[in-house]
Amino acid sequence: MFGIFAKENQKWVDEVVRKRNDKLNKIKKEWIELNKLHKNKIFEDDFGGESKATESEAKTSFMGRMKGKAAAGQKDMTEKEWEGVFKQMLQDDRVDVPEDFYDEDNLFEESE
Repeated sequence: MFGIFAKENQKWVDEVVRKRNDKLNKIKKEWIELNKLHKNKIFEDDFGGESKATESEAKTSFMGRMKGKAAAGQKDMTEKEWEGVFKQMLQDDRVDVPEDFYDEDNLFEESE
């Protein structure tokens, strides 16, 4: 995304990327800590019921495997699995993020 800017000012690009990653990592850390305490809530559907993985979903998708693991009573997930669940749920817009999470700096001062 920043390819054109990187040629001109790599330090600026690195700083923007670092800020984004810091913001995301803070949210991820807090989300994982909270959800480790409430494991049974992670795989509930939007209506509060237990969301079960279909057989094909359990074999093919990451979230399907995690739902299957939870249904089988295997409650201990690795840190990598927690990060995968967070990433998938963020993509599905199921992680609460601050209002300014997707805000971008204004790159240009004047319009043409």
